[in-house]
Amino acid sequence: PACLLLGEVRLRQGRRDQAEALLRKAVALEPGRAKARYLLGRLYEDSARPKEALSAYRAALELLPLK
Repeated sequence: PACLLLGEVRLRQGRRDQAEALLRKAVALEPGRAKARYLLGRLYEDSARPKEALSAYRAALELLPLK
């Protein structure tokens, strides 16, 4: 969805509050997308929220297909 792309742009711009809201919306709309969860992990890591970052990264990894 567009909110995933907008969330990524806001994250790159340093607008963390807007990015978080958009990325959370992306996860709610498409819970099976690993990228939104990964980007949330980056946002949490940059915001010194390590527990939330680890949780988001783990959720993203669980969604990746096994080879």
